[in-house]
Amino acid sequence: MAWWEIFLSGFTAGIAALSLLAFLLIAYWTRKATRVFRDVSAKYSARISGPREVPAKIEWRPSHAESEQRARFAAIGQVLEPAGFRPVGTYTDDESGILMRGWINTEQSVIAAAYQFLLGTPWLEFVSMYTDESACVFSNAEMADLDHPPNHIRHYLPEVSPRELLSAFLEQRQSKELMTVTAETVTSTLERIHATESEWRKCHDL
Repeated sequence: MAWWEIFLSGFTAGIAALSLLAFLLIAYWTRKATRVFRDVSAKYSARISGPREVPAKIEWRPSHAESEQRARFAAIGQVLEPAGFRPVGTYTDDESGILMRGWINTEQSVIAAAYQFLLGTPWLEFVSMYTDESACVFSNAEMADLDHPPNHIRHYLPEVSPRELLSAFLEQRQSKELMTVTAETVTSTLERIHATESEWRKCHDL
């Protein structure tokens, strides 16, 4: 065999070996990149959609960065405040990481609570409690797959505007004696509703 034939054979074998090595490296890094992307996507998805589990207890604490955080709810406030709602503050729940901005309409006995979970789009709820401890809640969040006590009426109207949600709430709210709402009782009222529903689900193994 001539020297050039030996050289060509070795060169071809070297190219084949390098091609195989490049293929294996590409496959390895592609698999690793896919795994990293999947993990990051899962974490980001959790951040924008909300907590994966509803905590059994919520404790609203005044936010330490209210002036910065309340800007996130500015669009909602522009609808609520001309409709007779007064802002009462911005709060956080340490366990769930949820941020909440509250308003009250004392004439209508309504609490408006706008929530946000980290990077997510805020959602809004209108809440009234009655003197018999029943409650009415209208939300524009996606319908939660959670049962609640029979005397807690919940309606989910996903993606409707704050104005449309308020209109539906006032039209469909039961005509019973309402509890008075004040700035001082907003957080305790929301905490009580959440705790009552959590305890009811626990007692019914739901």
